[in-house]
Amino acid sequence: MNYRTVISLGAKNVEFVLEKYYGLLEGPNRQGIKRAHISGILYGYSQSVRFIFVALSFYFAILILENSDNPDANERKRVFTAVYIMFVGAIGAGVAVSQMPSTSRAKAAARRIFSIIKEQSEIDPRA
Repeated sequence: MNYRTVISLGAKNVEFVLEKYYGLLEGPNRQGIKRAHISGILYGYSQSVRFIFVALSFYFAILILENSDNPDANERKRVFTAVYIMFVGAIGAGVAVSQMPSTSRAKAAARRIFSIIKEQSEIDPRA
């Protein structure tokens, strides 16, 4: 149904079509709101896990420094550098894992594109 068809129905029928359209949008709108809440909760959970990991990493670094006899500045620097490297590595691994579904979809799309390219054309270019 296009704009001209709706206008040809008359003003009374246009209101009916719009009400029906808005009624049909209510279900998907409610589903979108539910999904937004679930996504927000999961995002908050993932962020809290990330920051808890950071806090625990630094806590264990402090425990290591407390258990050493007399940590000098170089030892403190090495311990916190190691903690930082662990933290950055964990973030990198998390990003890589989160991109795996996109990577598999991209590979499938590339396979389809290359299969189309390799297909023999049914059109005779010399005709």
